Amino acid sequence: MKVEYVVTGLTMARYSFYFSEEHPHSNDQIIRAYLEDNQLVPKRIIRLLRDGERIQVLQYGQCYLGYHLLALCDMAEEEPVAIE
Repeated sequence: MKVEYVVTGLTMARYSFYFSEEHPHSNDQIIRAYLEDNQLVPKRIIRLLRDGERIQVLQYGQCYLGYHLLALCDMAEEEPVAIE
């Protein structure tokens, strides 16, 4: 899973978690289980093609994720990327 975020206000951000449907990362099942176990329901679920690869995107607000955000970012395959 990869993480991107967009700052939407002074203290708010929208986080997007990208899961490859064709080449899942080894932590993807652990991350999905964490989301389910903690009843973290995405605000949006988007399916798209990125660089020819089918991707599922789960979007959440920073406030909604709260302290879970640190745990999820630690499980990601890369550091979160800010999108302008």
